[in-house]
Amino acid sequence: MKTHGYTFIELMVVITILGILLFLAAPNLRERIILNKIDQAAGTIASEITKLRSEAVREGVDYVLVFDLDRQCFYNYHTAMNPEKIGERRKNAISFPQGVRCKDIHLPTSGEQIIGEVPILISFRGYVQPVILHLTDGEHYRSLWVQPFLSKVEIREEELFFTDLSVIKGKL
Repeated sequence: MKTHGYTFIELMVVITILGILLFLAAPNLRERIILNKIDQAAGTIASEITKLRSEAVREGVDYVLVFDLDRQCFYNYHTAMNPEKIGERRKNAISFPQGVRCKDIHLPTSGEQIIGEVPILISFRGYVQPVILHLTDGEHYRSLWVQPFLSKVEIREEELFFTDLSVIKGKL
């Protein structure tokens, strides 16, 4: 007798093997999805800073990137905007992904900021106010190191701090 297809036992063996592989891979997949949220937030901020730096130079006007640590969001405006337009930008601020928050922001002049709105100046001459932002999801950290004259925002997995005008590794 000629049959087409697979037997019940063959199907059960394949399903069992797939189940075991999924069981072993699921914790790793879950952690990768969580890390993607914090990496996504860091990438969004880095690209926003790069974009604003380019716009500031092209338009010849200073920009301000504001991080609202109470609402866990950020927005931008240029210094030639009227207060109503700035208020509109504040209402339409970009929020961090769920579970990710900006823990604090370090400025070399005023130190650590943990509450309120923290403005970061982006000059039309192409430089950015130096700053270190700390993002966390409770377990993992990302530090965004914005340097005045470098066009790229450096993203690191450990917390960084300003100390005597240099950056060193920090621990919680």
